[in-house]
Amino acid sequence: MNNDRYLQAITNIKQQAVLARHRRLLVLSGDRLWGESLACEVLNNYVSESVVWLTDRPVITQLSVPVIFTHAKKALHHLGSECDFIVMDAYAGFHPDGFGAISGTLKAGGLFILIVPPLEQWSSYDDPDYERITSLPYQRESLNRRFIQRIKHAVTHENSTLVIEQGKSVSNSEYSDKIPEPIFDMSDISDDCITQDQQKAVEAVCKVVTGHRRRPLVINSDRGRGKSAALGIAAAKLIKKGAQKIILTAPYPEAVESAFSRLEALLPLGKRDGLMFHCYLSDHEALAEVEFIATDELITSSPDADLVMVDEAAAIPAPMLECLLKRYSRIVFASTIHGYEGTGRGFAVRFTKVLDRITPQWNSLHLKAPIRWSENDPLERFVFDALLLNASPVDPCLQVGAMMDSIAFQWINQDSLSQNEPLLNQLFGLLVLAHYRTSPDDLRMLLDSPSIRIAALFDRSNDEGQSSNVIAVALVGREGGLDSELGELIWQGQRRPRGHLIPQALSSFSGFKEATGLQGDRIMRIAVHPELHQQGLGTYLIGAIKDDAKKACLDYVGASFGATSELLSFWSSNGFYPLRLGLQREAASGAHSVIMFSAISDKGETLCNKAQKRFYEQFIFDLNDVFNDLDSSVVISLLRESYQTKIPLSEQDCLDLHAFSEHQRIYESCSLSVWVLLVWAVQNKVLVGGCSELEVSVLIRRVLQKRSAVLVISELKLTGKKELNSVLVTGVKSLLRLYSTFS
Repeated sequence: MNNDRYLQAITNIKQQAVLARHRRLLVLSGDRLWGESLACEVLNNYVSESVVWLTDRPVITQLSVPVIFTHAKKALHHLGSECDFIVMDAYAGFHPDGFGAISGTLKAGGLFILIVPPLEQWSSYDDPDYERITSLPYQRESLNRRFIQRIKHAVTHENSTLVIEQGKSVSNSEYSDKIPEPIFDMSDISDDCITQDQQKAVEAVCKVVTGHRRRPLVINSDRGRGKSAALGIAAAKLIKKGAQKIILTAPYPEAVESAFSRLEALLPLGKRDGLMFHCYLSDHEALAEVEFIATDELITSSPDADLVMVDEAAAIPAPMLECLLKRYSRIVFASTIHGYEGTGRGFAVRFTKVLDRITPQWNSLHLKAPIRWSENDPLERFVFDALLLNASPVDPCLQVGAMMDSIAFQWINQDSLSQNEPLLNQLFGLLVLAHYRTSPDDLRMLLDSPSIRIAALFDRSNDEGQSSNVIAVALVGREGGLDSELGELIWQGQRRPRGHLIPQALSSFSGFKEATGLQGDRIMRIAVHPELHQQGLGTYLIGAIKDDAKKACLDYVGASFGATSELLSFWSSNGFYPLRLGLQREAASGAHSVIMFSAISDKGETLCNKAQKRFYEQFIFDLNDVFNDLDSSVVISLLRESYQTKIPLSEQDCLDLHAFSEHQRIYESCSLSVWVLLVWAVQNKVLVGGCSELEVSVLIRRVLQKRSAVLVISELKLTGKKELNSVLVTGVKSLLRLYSTFS
């Protein structure tokens, strides 16, 4: 069968999409070469239009249209750009995050062409992208592909999708894009905006600069609503009104491309130079500048600015956002609600608490009207439904303070979960709210990873006593139990097999060769419904997971996460001990990752004791090196909860401390004794209550982390060395009084 009839059907849906300002999904199911060839025929009919093609190999057929070829895993780099066609070759691997991300760059009237194996074979196809969720002892080809089955079901049951199967007749779809009413009423819109929503956003951004200080703005929307462009329009308007320095920041420079494009269009006298836009009054006189600065660099350099704009804030670690919020009194945070690199809904839940605490008079704005395409766009609907980007938990019936006998614990089977859409929606929705980096990749891991088990708590407090609503969930991964030969290679640093995070870290980084032979469960994610926090549900869930580990004769239950004082306190209260702290801050959390460990077996207990003692010794040693910029609260938490061998004060220590606090001995001559006293105070949990906030900060930075006097004075804004020494003296006096009481 030649492709003429196929091409006619494709032309029809393309015309419908153009007229309705919609985007459509076209699925080519069959041989890989056939799918590529037909896709090329389609593209060659539209030579003036732009194309992005996600694949892992060159295309043989000659193309008369310019095409950007890239791998699906690099799709995020195209956010901020726009194209008329997207081709995704699922033979190269169906990359969930890549599929979601690149779909947001398709313009109205565009086609998303998905090349897939024959539909009846797709679920059994050895998808290369599944390598990312495969760990020993499993092999990629043996994995279930429930996620692919989900995508296949969505493809075949969405009536707006045109599915063409090789060698089969194409049926005329009954679906037809309805041509919308005139999409934009421009009569009441100014400032070069397209929708009233966008104009409101521009006005709100400008008010952040012209209005009261410390009233940040949070803008949220789904993709295609002109959020980033609004930032550019507002920047141009502010420059015309006299602003001289505006800073843009985002997880990656491509995210602010729309903002820079609007600046170039609205300020023709300006000139863009890479990540800097200069606006000129004349040929030589600079008026103002807009600069993109990476978030970590912005926090470090902390330059002055009339306004800071944070785009795609949901993909930036919350601690970094908090630093910016404290530093800049005029700041805007823009976030995508259903993002493809991380959800804005989880961001909103958690960051709202930070805003309420630091800047309670903050404002928010939601953009609803789409700009890049019309309302009810078929591709947007398909992506949201297939990838569960709109997942949300059900509000619990359980009342705060209710007894634990109103909940039920259950391990959830992945096969059952894949067939239960309401349950899957609830579970994934909880993970979305709890972890701002939850993405479509995590949905596939939830459904298909063979080493993952799903633990959940259900609310059974309704009238029928049924346990239908999920109120807490944990993803638990089985690790370890590796053979001695592989374990030796891991210890030597020659092998790093995928997965098995805790045993590998304790072997290759901490030096405990026996760790890879132990078997345990790692709690990878844990989420409790936001309305039921601080009710003991997380502790209950962890206890049930530990009980199951005992029945399975495992050696440990562990966790790894970005270290904050709050999380360290939570896991410590549940019987977990820190055994390793990552040397660098994680890109995802902005914090050092910590491994915490709760022993189940005697072997686990032996390893825990050895590793905990070693960690404590190493951590103390590293505090003035790789951890000398660690937050004071984290330092206190780790020392307090670490190996509890007490460091006693000798008679000489006491004499030195007395000479320093009551006489004129200089700090440098007594620093060892001050260090011993400070470690004692942290271990006995009296530092924070016994000293002022400033004294705690100075003691941690100067004594434990051994930062220079000049650096501590600058960071804490002290008047000079005299004040620094005075704070050290008063802090030591307070701790000495407490030591005398304890003794």
